[in-house]
Amino acid sequence: MKAAPCPFCGSHETTCVSRFGSAQLLSQYYCQNCSSFFEYVRWEGEGERQHREEGEDACPNA
Repeated sequence: MKAAPCPFCGSHETTCVSRFGSAQLLSQYYCQNCSSFFEYVRWEGEGERQHREEGEDACPNA
């Protein structure tokens, strides 16, 4: 799956920290470029469902 872009610096060098943020549809990420934490909206799209069925996870370390 594609990494969530950092809203502060635009970097894609991000790591998922937690599958759930302040709401169930948010995931928490950490940007390795600017050292910021941010939340990213997880949309239940067809591509996301397909990756989950194939055993891939957008946030495997959570």
